[in-house]
Amino acid sequence: MRPELLGRLVEALSRVKSFSRLYVCTGNDLSFVKRKVPAEILSLFDGLVLEHGCVLSFGDDERVQVPAGTVGRVKALEASLKSYDDPELYKFDRRLTSAALFTRWGFSPAEYMAKIAERVRLHGGGGLVYVTHSSVAVDVVPLGYTKASGLRAVAAGLPTVAVADSMNDVQLHLESAYSFAPSNISGRLKAALEEAGRAVSRLSEAEELGRGVTYVADWPATEGVIQVLNALSRIR
Repeated sequence: MRPELLGRLVEALSRVKSFSRLYVCTGNDLSFVKRKVPAEILSLFDGLVLEHGCVLSFGDDERVQVPAGTVGRVKALEASLKSYDDPELYKFDRRLTSAALFTRWGFSPAEYMAKIAERVRLHGGGGLVYVTHSSVAVDVVPLGYTKASGLRAVAAGLPTVAVADSMNDVQLHLESAYSFAPSNISGRLKAALEEAGRAVSRLSEAEELGRGVTYVADWPATEGVIQVLNALSRIR
């Protein structure tokens, strides 16, 4: 994040927090989030949905939602995946319940995902996990857990709003009452949403904000998120 955007983001998040709860929904673990998200931003969130809904966090704790037996089987599968020496692989990152394979610069996580999905099938993980990807990594996640399921768990029946840009956010968009993305939305995510029947429209051209539409900001990354946050008062 550019330093000059930090104050604007804090201000926008604070306005939304005055009428809503805020949660980080990510495929990463707690240590990764704490390294990457500035403390003044993280302090505004009510909690974290980690590892695609497999772990919830409120403060410094990591509350695993996946049964221990399932976690053990996923970790055995992860050990099998670690036996390969792939040119695409940068590292396996720390995960409590899933597996995260970060790709080297120049390699496509989407293409690497196909290779990992086939290995998962060969090692008997087809009925245990699903495979997805972001712009930097391939994730192997227990079936039944997504960012959307984790957000539902903390939302306790309240309507939810998604602000996300990666392919592994597809269920978060489809299952949230309102859906937004910065302009750097993944082309694969946009195609997946449209294939599911979701309209994808420019936020700045919307006279009213409705359900069943994904609104895309005019700006990428943090600037786009700020634009979305500033628009959320329209659906209060």
